[in-house]
Amino acid sequence: MSPGFYSNMKNFISYIALFILASTILSACQKGKDLESPGFGKLNITSSFAADANPLLVQIDGETKDTLTFAKQGISGLPVKGGKRRILLINQANKQIITDTTVTIEIQNTFTLPTFLYTGTAALFDDVTAKPAQDSMLVRFVITDPALPNNMNIELILTDFGGTRLPLSNKKISSIRKDKFSSFIQLPNPASLLPEGTDPTFFYYVIEGFDPANGNAKVMSIDEGSYSYVLDFETFSTYTPNAVISLGIGAPQGDPSHYPSNIFRRIVK
Repeated sequence: MSPGFYSNMKNFISYIALFILASTILSACQKGKDLESPGFGKLNITSSFAADANPLLVQIDGETKDTLTFAKQGISGLPVKGGKRRILLINQANKQIITDTTVTIEIQNTFTLPTFLYTGTAALFDDVTAKPAQDSMLVRFVITDPALPNNMNIELILTDFGGTRLPLSNKKISSIRKDKFSSFIQLPNPASLLPEGTDPTFFYYVIEGFDPANGNAKVMSIDEGSYSYVLDFETFSTYTPNAVISLGIGAPQGDPSHYPSNIFRRIVK
């Protein structure tokens, strides 16, 4: 073939390469358009997933913008138009609305949803600013054991598991649920509740549960070993001063007692 043919082919390939490069740059500019727009802010979402939880669709004003999964539990810097925006978190498998909330996105600023645990049926948000009284701790509860009733009343007792029990008449909460946290209960240092001179080292706040749909029958019992208990897993203590703990009442693990778990924890200074 003639030298002119090869020259023309070389020029043609160069034009194709330039076209692809220009297209790539244009596409990148389009993707970044929302970020650069003065009418937009950004949204951050941080979650943790139960291992068997289905993916969670993130909808903003009716449009699916992203998907959270066990492998991808957060979203950072999602462009969102400024103003009031309705955010839905939807179970991808059964289309159940897990969370429905309206937030205000400030232009050129980032809005961060409170961190949450997604159980597959509920999103449990770390959305509190409550503070305990001096030398006390705050604890709220949620049921994470599927075998327990959906709605349960609880009472706390101070015990050393050695025969000494101190009922606490004012430490009760009604309607503990699986889809949301309860109200907080304030717990003082156990030493302040015990007779003077009693060693508090082996005393625990223990939880007994009752089923209001079944005549308030006891479903978590010290006598039967099916109780739960308050435990701060950071200190392995039933009491940590100035702690604010969101506690899950979970399934038994090797014995009849219902295993607790720190879902959220903070120390208030």
